[in-house]
Amino acid sequence: MRHLHAATAAVALAASIGCSSEAGRPANFRPADIVLGQPDFTSASPDRGGAISAGGVRFPVGDAHFASDVLLLPDTHNHRLLGYRGLPRTSGVDADFVLGQPDAASGVPSHAAQGFHFPQTVWFDQGGLVVADTAASRVLMGAGTKTWAIGWSDVSAHRWGCAADRLSEPWSAITVAGKIIVADRSNHRVLVWNRVPMENGVPADLVLGQKDLDHCAANDPLGRGASGARSARTLRYPTDVWSDGVRLLVVDQGNNRVLLWNQFPSVNGAPADVVLGQGDFHVAVAETTQAGLSGPGFVASDGRGIFVADVRNHRILGWRSFPSADGAPADLVLGQGDFQHGAANDDDQDGVTDGPTARTLNHPMGVAIAGDFLIVADTYNHRYLLYRSR
Repeated sequence: MRHLHAATAAVALAASIGCSSEAGRPANFRPADIVLGQPDFTSASPDRGGAISAGGVRFPVGDAHFASDVLLLPDTHNHRLLGYRGLPRTSGVDADFVLGQPDAASGVPSHAAQGFHFPQTVWFDQGGLVVADTAASRVLMGAGTKTWAIGWSDVSAHRWGCAADRLSEPWSAITVAGKIIVADRSNHRVLVWNRVPMENGVPADLVLGQKDLDHCAANDPLGRGASGARSARTLRYPTDVWSDGVRLLVVDQGNNRVLLWNQFPSVNGAPADVVLGQGDFHVAVAETTQAGLSGPGFVASDGRGIFVADVRNHRILGWRSFPSADGAPADLVLGQGDFQHGAANDDDQDGVTDGPTARTLNHPMGVAIAGDFLIVADTYNHRYLLYRSR
């Protein structure tokens, strides 16, 4: 599968981002190479300023995915996925196909088996598609002509809730090592199925962030049904997950942190080993620093380094290796000239929001490694930015 070759590219990308100044550009503030969803780097209108088409996006949220020479991008507020045959090499090109809508000019939400309602992270492997269909509170899956859902007893019967077979606004879902992992955001938990389900409504096997599969309150380590003290076992609005089958990363957005398990958890409520964004597991301050985070949303890794979409700081932070200490400082930054600036679209770094450029971001809410690119969903600029490894 092509996506397995991303590790080498991501290492090269991380090295290039942290290089010395190039052509007068500060290190850690390099421009993107390609923009999708807009005709150029200074435009930021939903749907490219016109009607829905194959070339525009509207508030894209979530991680893109590239496999089998196909790139899929969530076009969240148009309730569809945009598909490209191969990785685009020029800016502003139209998608080759759309999923979730009958044509490229449509953008209607749907809870049917072939529709989406605010789709976010997308994942596919060996012909199987996995989509976090957020507003429908389901993870929609498909292979060949068959479609089924996690979180629903029937693929088109809308329901949500707190139980082993229910979801509430999942933001991310991935498959790895025969498992499926879901960030069940509004239930303040991460669910794990030890075997990828092939039919509707299969209950999860494992939960993180809660003591068991019947509790869903934020920061509730004792299962009392109300928020308590945050810890290495708790979650508050988790939004994204990554795993290589051994290690596990979870973006704990409401606690302004990313949690790392060095060994994949095997029991409910297992504590994380390392926290990023905070000095320890008991605080949740939002900061604009080299070690701080503010509303992080998504995470990507090549198995060696880590990229985090730090949403409210309008930047992407990168760690060249998996940290072993809590609160480890980041090595790299995109979207800002240093680790102390955090305004949106601030190309001149005066702390004031201006218009978009090739090196600025405005609420980045998605990050993925795809071939020789890092792909960022630059949500409020209604575009995707592609940074090529060099």
